[in-house]
Amino acid sequence: GQSTGDPTASLNAIILDNFNNGVVGNDYTVNWSSIQTGDYLPDAPTNLAISHNDTDVTNTIGNSALLSGNVVLNFDAVTGANQYITEVTYPNGTTQDFWNGYHNTWLVNNSAVSQGQFSAKGQGIYSYKVKDRNASTGLWSNWSNPVTLGYDTSKPTAAFTSATSYPMPNGYYNSDFSVGYLVHDNVMLKSINVALFDTNPSHSNHWVANCYSSGNVGSNTATGTCTIRIPANTPDGTYYVQIGGQDM
Repeated sequence: GQSTGDPTASLNAIILDNFNNGVVGNDYTVNWSSIQTGDYLPDAPTNLAISHNDTDVTNTIGNSALLSGNVVLNFDAVTGANQYITEVTYPNGTTQDFWNGYHNTWLVNNSAVSQGQFSAKGQGIYSYKVKDRNASTGLWSNWSNPVTLGYDTSKPTAAFTSATSYPMPNGYYNSDFSVGYLVHDNVMLKSINVALFDTNPSHSNHWVANCYSSGNVGSNTATGTCTIRIPANTPDGTYYVQIGGQDM
């Protein structure tokens, strides 16, 4: 906690007073526990978690389904607290406070969206943190650690950044070839999938091979090169590569 008092003030006054009166060489013992150090800040709320219809969605990204039912920010009650403030940082960087006297904050209540979150504030990452006020001292705690919830209603887009036509003579069987790609999402990508398919409908299995090397995800844009291995005994024919991205 933080103190508003100075525990050394009384000791300094004693030493200064005796110095002015010509007292030199005496030892002074101070009982620190008897010195008033002021009021400490209350503990900040902990264990923040966001639920959608009783399912934990903390630090994930949801879609328009968030607007149905209930979305609640829960946190542990702080002993002695009689008031809480929840601050949300919207995707555009602006902030807003929610005041309440209990240890949860309704973001969507029976499909009624609080303060236009998600629907009116747009797609992106919403960040939430909480602080509390002690009923006895009137002091506010520091902010809690934040949690996030994303809102995304658009599918990712994907495109190739290298040639899309490859001749595959016998030498490519049981061999590798690479394709470049660019995948983008409004908020955050979870995964990228690149696969090789056979266009011949007479073959029982149209899927041929997956990419086993790809770029990083965890942001809203991913670029990279994917390497696909052509299996041995692959029949002659026409094949195509498909690329797709999945958001969080």
